Amino acid sequence: MSSIEKMMILGVRAFPTDRGESIRFEKPLTLVAGINGSGKTTIIEALKFVTTGGLPPGAGLKGAWIHDPGLQGEKEVMAQVKLLFHAANGTRLVVTRSMQLQLTKNSRKQKTSECSLLLERHGQKTTLSTRVAELDQQVPLYLGVSSSLIENVIFCHQEDSQWPLAESSTLKKKFDEIFEAGKYTKAVKELLDIRKKHRQDLGRQEALADSAKKDRDRMRKVQKQSEKLNAEMEELRKVAHDLDEKMKSAQKQANDCWQASEEFSDVIVKLQGYRNEANSKEQTLKELKVHLKEVSETDEWLEKTLAEFDSTLSRYEEDKRLKQEQWVEYEEELNDLKSRLDAKLTERGQFEQEKRAHEQHLATRRRRIKESASKHQVRGFEDLSDDKNVEESLFKIKKMSKERTIKLAQASKEADTQKRKSQIQVNELTERQKALKDNKVNANKEIHMRDREATQKQTEANAISADEGSVAAIESRIEELNSRLSAARSASNAADYTSKLKQANIKVTSIENELSNLNDELVQSTKRAGEVAQLSHVKQELKEKERGLQTLSQAHGNRISRLAGNDWSPRTLESRYKNVSNDAAKDVASAERERDGVVRESEQIQFKQKTIREDLNNRKQQAQHCERIVKNAIDDDVSKFEETMGTAELRLATAREEAMGRGGLEVWFKNVLETATKNHACRLCGRAFKSQTDQTFLKFKEKVEGLVRKTSSEEVEAELSEATEDHKRIAEAGVSHENWKRLVNEEVPSLEQEITKLTKDNKKLLDQIERLDQQVQDRQSAQKEVDSISGIVASVVKTEQDIKALNAKVEDLTTKQSQHGDVKTLEDIQEEIRTTSGRYQEARKAVSRLANEQDTSRSEIYAMELELRETKNELGTLSRQLDQKTSLLNRVEEYGAQIQNQREAIAKIDKELEDIIPKIDTANARYDDLVQRSNAELRELTQGSASLAEDVNALDLINESIQSYIDEGGEKKLSGAVREIERIRQDSSQIETAKTQLMKEIKKVDDSLRDSENTRRHYSDNLRYRKDTRDLKWFRAEIEELESKNAEYDRDRLQEEGHRKQKESHNASAERQGVVGELKSKDLQLKEMISEYNTDLKDAAKRYKEAHIKVESTKAAIEDIGKYSTALDQAVTKYHSLKMGQVNGIMDELWRATYRGSDVDTIYIKSDLEVKANTRSHNYRVVMLKRDVELDMRGRCSAGQKVLASIVIRLALAECFSKDCGVIALDEPTTNLDEQNVEALAKSLHAIIEYRKKQKNFQLIVITHDENFLRQMRCEDFTDHYWTVSRDQKDDSVIEKQDIHHVMRG
Repeated sequence: MSSIEKMMILGVRAFPTDRGESIRFEKPLTLVAGINGSGKTTIIEALKFVTTGGLPPGAGLKGAWIHDPGLQGEKEVMAQVKLLFHAANGTRLVVTRSMQLQLTKNSRKQKTSECSLLLERHGQKTTLSTRVAELDQQVPLYLGVSSSLIENVIFCHQEDSQWPLAESSTLKKKFDEIFEAGKYTKAVKELLDIRKKHRQDLGRQEALADSAKKDRDRMRKVQKQSEKLNAEMEELRKVAHDLDEKMKSAQKQANDCWQASEEFSDVIVKLQGYRNEANSKEQTLKELKVHLKEVSETDEWLEKTLAEFDSTLSRYEEDKRLKQEQWVEYEEELNDLKSRLDAKLTERGQFEQEKRAHEQHLATRRRRIKESASKHQVRGFEDLSDDKNVEESLFKIKKMSKERTIKLAQASKEADTQKRKSQIQVNELTERQKALKDNKVNANKEIHMRDREATQKQTEANAISADEGSVAAIESRIEELNSRLSAARSASNAADYTSKLKQANIKVTSIENELSNLNDELVQSTKRAGEVAQLSHVKQELKEKERGLQTLSQAHGNRISRLAGNDWSPRTLESRYKNVSNDAAKDVASAERERDGVVRESEQIQFKQKTIREDLNNRKQQAQHCERIVKNAIDDDVSKFEETMGTAELRLATAREEAMGRGGLEVWFKNVLETATKNHACRLCGRAFKSQTDQTFLKFKEKVEGLVRKTSSEEVEAELSEATEDHKRIAEAGVSHENWKRLVNEEVPSLEQEITKLTKDNKKLLDQIERLDQQVQDRQSAQKEVDSISGIVASVVKTEQDIKALNAKVEDLTTKQSQHGDVKTLEDIQEEIRTTSGRYQEARKAVSRLANEQDTSRSEIYAMELELRETKNELGTLSRQLDQKTSLLNRVEEYGAQIQNQREAIAKIDKELEDIIPKIDTANARYDDLVQRSNAELRELTQGSASLAEDVNALDLINESIQSYIDEGGEKKLSGAVREIERIRQDSSQIETAKTQLMKEIKKVDDSLRDSENTRRHYSDNLRYRKDTRDLKWFRAEIEELESKNAEYDRDRLQEEGHRKQKESHNASAERQGVVGELKSKDLQLKEMISEYNTDLKDAAKRYKEAHIKVESTKAAIEDIGKYSTALDQAVTKYHSLKMGQVNGIMDELWRATYRGSDVDTIYIKSDLEVKANTRSHNYRVVMLKRDVELDMRGRCSAGQKVLASIVIRLALAECFSKDCGVIALDEPTTNLDEQNVEALAKSLHAIIEYRKKQKNFQLIVITHDENFLRQMRCEDFTDHYWTVSRDQKDDSVIEKQDIHHVMRG
């Protein structure tokens, strides 16, 4: 048991800085007195600071709690508080806390300096800690109380002393700290969160276990398939190896044939070239001989004559050039005139078109006016030959159009008004329907809320153990105690012990022996009187119990009969109720198990759905990935893969064939190009080129180079390489194509079907869950009804058992009384003592006996008074609990009635909803009909107005065109264009005549040139014919020589053999490609299986085992956590209820003993349980009972009542929560109290000290300036001195020890 012994204060507030002031705390009472402002409260502040480290309210600002250095003329002050105390385990400790305040030029700096906690044992001191944070935690632990209890109860500051009547949030915070509810609430919440998380994990783990089982089965299947694939691949490798050997052999033989045939290629190419040259020469000679006239002159003469033709031709060509330039000039002039003529003709056509359009507009205007007048019934304008009539008709039509527009707007406005009214009716009905639905939703919410509140109130009522029988028993006991107390007081007054003592002293010598005998007889008589009194007490208690049982039966008999049957009795009630309660609990448990089973199935299906959806999304992504690969490979839709693959194979085969047939052509075309470059002549036809810059030569060269490139081995190899790459790329995409087909056609549809099936199954389960939830609620309601009478049944059974025990006790006491027979009464013996009191010896014994009897009488009276007060307090507590229980049960019934009313309201709402739907349909139909009719009318008006407006707009456009033609002078423009055309035609005719004459002259020159050119060509063809004849003869000789070597036959034979071997190689290659493709496909399948095995299936068996273990362990953990959290929650709730009951009982006793007013019967703390999200919390308020009416004390009590209530609450809290620490300090407890309440408080504190002074560690510290209060407390009964706090000459606070009798004498 902890206690405080001594404290030293230095440099705090007004306490000096050069010496420490000490105070010693006595047991059971320490008094501190002094005038206001002397420093009394600083002692409480120092105690709170040294034990918790907390500073007084507002004192932490700029070192306000430390002695001001300015008062000492110093720049630095050291403050220190030291406390010697005994821990709860008896250890002696010293805690020291120091602070420092420094003054700087512009500020104050406060800091904590040395702190320590010392342990004193066998004269040695050991330092336990020097850290401030550790001291804040360790000192309250050594004292055996929490920091919150020290701050708010034990050493509560005067400014904070009325915290019990603060606002609800502050009060809740204080009580939660005192009860330390936060950590338990947090623990329960964490346990529930862990259980909820485990429940969620359980569904996932069960699904994972199912998935792991499937993976294990799939693993075994994959192992078998991979073994089969390995065997098939090994067989295919052997086939591929054989085909590869065959292909290589055929290819080698083909290469040998190609290489042998290449040896004849040069000869054959040369022979072919000569043949081509010879054929070309023969063709040229044939062409020349058709028109050739042979001459007999020599080649030299022909060449000389051709050389002289150039000068003559130059003269003709110069003359021709000059004339041609003149002709070009004429041509340009004619073109210019022609362009001008075309432009003018275009203008004339445009002007004529404008005139025709103008005339057409005039006719159209007349026609449109007549049509519009006829269509819109405009009269008096049939003759429109006059422009005035036209203008008048136009004005009238426009006016009619404007009028119709106005009419349309008015009709539209009226239709909108009608539609708005109809829509308002529809909206009103719709809003009424919505309001009814909202009312229905609110009614359902009200039902759920009232049901939850009824459950909560029923739980609270069940937690209250009080009943009418208990109240009746206590009332009977109070009557008995009052009777006994009155009798004891009467007996004490009648005994007149003072006079008896005087008489006994006078006659002490004469009645010594007689008094001794009478004393013995008195003892025996007293014992028998005790037995008689005990028998009477037991019979009275028996009557109380029987009356209590009758009260319980009358109050709750109907409810018990409704549940346990009409033939119940108190003896059989316990077994019957237990059977009914067990049946109800079994029904609820059965319904919950059935529902939870279905819920777990639903959760498993939902998790499976989620897993399958994720798998489906993955498969779809895989399909999209495969589709992208195929599309990137073929540059086309994935469905065209087979077609593209066939095209690629065909292209590859074609490229290989072309690669074998184009080798010889490349060489021959290169020779042709070389001949053309060196000899400036075509090797085929022998025709010569003028130069390398000649266009004919350049075109010929470009064409041959193109053929060389086309037949070159590089281009062929490039084509073959490209075809091979394309075929390889497309073939590699084959696996992706197969995977895509498998995913799209098989796996994705299968998963989608499975999801659809699971959705249907889950919907059925959800419907079943709703039905089972209703069944659980019904059975829980029945169980709540049974549980609601559990306390009543327990009271009936206990009362019946007590009656049985009391009957047995009455029989036993009656038997003992019958054994004694007739004896003297106590009054007879006392009368004999009074008659013999004159004798000395007997008087001395009488003095001793009478003194003891006087003390005994006083003690018995005080004990009976105390018992009576406690019994009244117990009665008050039970009455309040019974009223609270009745109120709660009434609230439960009210909630039931409200729920029934809400259900009836829902039925009415459903009926009204059924009635309002036809009304809404009717209103909608009316609105739709109105809209349809108004739209038809508006459509008709709109069409008429639009038609008239269209006519007006058309006439306006026509008028604009007519007026524009007149304003621009269309007639004048047309006549001017005609005149300009005539002038241009005359100029053109003159130039055309000159041009014709010049053309004749040019033709004459051309004839001269043509004759000269023919002669020249004739001589040139003769020279060329003679040269080609010689060349042909030479080529024929060379061909004959080359043909004799027979190279073509050998080459053809070798090439044919090479083709055959090449074909064999290609066939073997194609067959090998198929085998390799199949091998690659199987290899990819095997890799995918291995990858899948290594990624997902390698540890499938282990994962299944672990998942199964997790599922079972999680189930066990959920069950254990549920049991533990429920037990912890119930324990905390029970602890809270017990403690609150103790606190309220002590408060009631203290208040009734202290408060002298009649307006407040008693006070107590009301604790309201609030359940939110599976967590419990308590809201607190201090209430007062006025004429059996419960009222909140905050805002309704006086200042004195606040002070007294705060003291009572603190004393009660200290009594209940400070079993290891008996210290409590009251600072100015008489503030705002009147004289009567001050006196009552003093007497109550005196009684408390008297009652608790036997407790070794009880220490009450009272700080007051009211010495009269100390006198009323009768402090001299508990202490010989007190402490005063005053100011010395330096205005420093000084603590001094004074004799208590100074105060008592006043």
